[in-house]
Amino acid sequence: MCKGKIIERIQATAGAKKHFIYIGDGKGDYCPSLKLGEGDHVMPKENYPLWNLVSGNKQLLKAEVHPWNSGEELEKTLLKLVNKLIAPPTQASQFDYKCEISNPVSTEVGHSQALPVPH
Repeated sequence: MCKGKIIERIQATAGAKKHFIYIGDGKGDYCPSLKLGEGDHVMPKENYPLWNLVSGNKQLLKAEVHPWNSGEELEKTLLKLVNKLIAPPTQASQFDYKCEISNPVSTEVGHSQALPVPH
């Protein structure tokens, strides 16, 4: 299924006040990036197919572009964006989110069924 169609379905059920952050690196991530609007964000990995497409066609994108190179850079940028989206600018500095797993997660328990996609 086209990732762009999935983004459209999620947007249709999410409401007008929701904003999206889309992270990708491949050619298949370009179509969903084009579905994002103002107030949304796309995070392409630099020097990968999505970055090449995005940087060559910036006028087609409505979302803000935030390139990244490493996992640390991705985490830092993503946390800044999340803070920006969930708190007004005057309160954004009050939040300090850490992406750490304190308890190990078992990978032995799998999902027996596919998760439904809203239509």
